[in-house]
Amino acid sequence: MTLSTTLGKIYLVSIDNPEQIVELQFVPDKLEIERNMDMQHIQYIGQNYSHYHYLAGAKEIEFDIDLFADYDARLQVIDKILILEAWTMNEGFNKQPTRLSLVWGEMTQYLATENIWVLKPFKPIFSQFDGNDGGLPRSAKFKITLCYEPSKNIKASDILKQVTDLRFQHGR
Repeated sequence: MTLSTTLGKIYLVSIDNPEQIVELQFVPDKLEIERNMDMQHIQYIGQNYSHYHYLAGAKEIEFDIDLFADYDARLQVIDKILILEAWTMNEGFNKQPTRLSLVWGEMTQYLATENIWVLKPFKPIFSQFDGNDGGLPRSAKFKITLCYEPSKNIKASDILKQVTDLRFQHGR
């Protein structure tokens, strides 16, 4: 039995178009969170060591998704893949990418101070094809990466405040 923080359901919701929802049927085994930063070293004449200047940073989360279609609804897998694929595409040169909200039970509040993400392109692997159902797949597996896209600059002090707020909320 898989541990579930959302009663077996995790959702991605389009912030820009809230009726677009993709339910992920299974709780991923792991969630990888990566925070990176871009630094530029600045060299000064006569200095033995460079000074470093912070340029920008990024936060990404990555997890595996398994989709499975019911016997009477074989298009479920295809529908979800197409919606997710559309979220990775541009709607024109002056439009921002589709912003998503990740709903993952209480885990959601630990992932970021604002729940705004952008989906990177992914490679689904379809399987369990059935000739009796038009050759549609019964399942798909793939890894997705969500990139954090906050509406304002998040500072280190914002993250430390989030830690304090979460400790207070959980009585620690």
